Amino acid sequence: MRPHGAPLDDGTLEAIVAAAAHESGAPRGLLGSYVADSAGCAVRGARFSQRALEEFRRLGERAAEEGVELRRLLDLYLSATWRLSEHFVRTVDAEVGSAWATPLFRASDDAAAALGDGYDRAQRRAIRREEAIRRELIDDLLAGVAVGESLRDLASHVGFNLAGVHQAIVARTDRAVRDAGPVQSHVERELLARHGDGGFVATKEALLVCVLAGSAASPGETVLRLVTAVEPGGWTIGVGRPHRGPVGVARSFREARAAIDMARQLALTEPVVAFHDLLPYRLLSQDRRLLRETVEEILGPLGAARGGAGPLIETLEAYFDEALNTTAAARRLHLSVRAVAYRLDRINELTGRSVGDGRDRFALELAVRGRRLLATADFLDPASDDPPVV
Repeated sequence: MRPHGAPLDDGTLEAIVAAAAHESGAPRGLLGSYVADSAGCAVRGARFSQRALEEFRRLGERAAEEGVELRRLLDLYLSATWRLSEHFVRTVDAEVGSAWATPLFRASDDAAAALGDGYDRAQRRAIRREEAIRRELIDDLLAGVAVGESLRDLASHVGFNLAGVHQAIVARTDRAVRDAGPVQSHVERELLARHGDGGFVATKEALLVCVLAGSAASPGETVLRLVTAVEPGGWTIGVGRPHRGPVGVARSFREARAAIDMARQLALTEPVVAFHDLLPYRLLSQDRRLLRETVEEILGPLGAARGGAGPLIETLEAYFDEALNTTAAARRLHLSVRAVAYRLDRINELTGRSVGDGRDRFALELAVRGRRLLATADFLDPASDDPPVV
């Protein structure tokens, strides 16, 4: 028969609690009523009730919220357990002590599991809270929300420097980039390790958005290398210009996204497109109606050619894309050099403009580049009822 009570007076209880707290460095209050309750489990050969285990879970949560390391919390309980066991060895005979040992350590094991569960629960809650704050800050920054107390509080909480210079890089592929997926995780880990943690990597509108502090060298090429390491092929990278302040983050993001859109409109083949390289095209796009008139005025006469304007415009595009190199243009078009030269002469006859003349060449290239913009349906002036120029 087991005795109905353990020889554990108030003085002994206090001594065990104080020694365990001192040895572990954890607050004694995190023990709750563990010492007395586990002694009762040992004497009765019982296990902790669900109510007691839930209390240990709450103590685990409290420890996490107070910043107590899990190892210190478990050390607190283990120290109390072995000191309680040592007390039993000294105060009861061997047979009784042996009978108490199994339920005591089983109770200790159950308590440790409950503590860990509560600790993890609090950490998951803290992570969700931090992620929600971070997501709110990112959404506000990319949307260009006006600076207010709320934005300053969010930035302060995650350590984001609102007054600093930031640059946005946007990556797009034919697949939506999954939030917290392998692409984002890899880029975030590698990119912020190289450029510091003053920025962030997130997903928005199926894009991967990277915002770096300062102005990095070749950030587009770096991002391209990182994303293709996880998912090869099909990426287009848009790079915005560095700007200062929270409004600058939104501005750089819009520029990076616009660079990707314009690269598609212009049928550019380069995987990395910087906004500053497309500024001339942005200038062309400011007055779309005037651009349309210019394209029709300069290229319209080519419609009188046998077979239509298409082959001649294609020749101009290849000629300009190949830096005025007739041989390279011929290779690209799968034509002879003589055929390309003939077409260029024919363009001169029909338009009155020669690629050999600087002013004429500028006008022809402007019309060809502008035509690419106007040929994209989503680039049309919403106020215009005219069909695309093709």
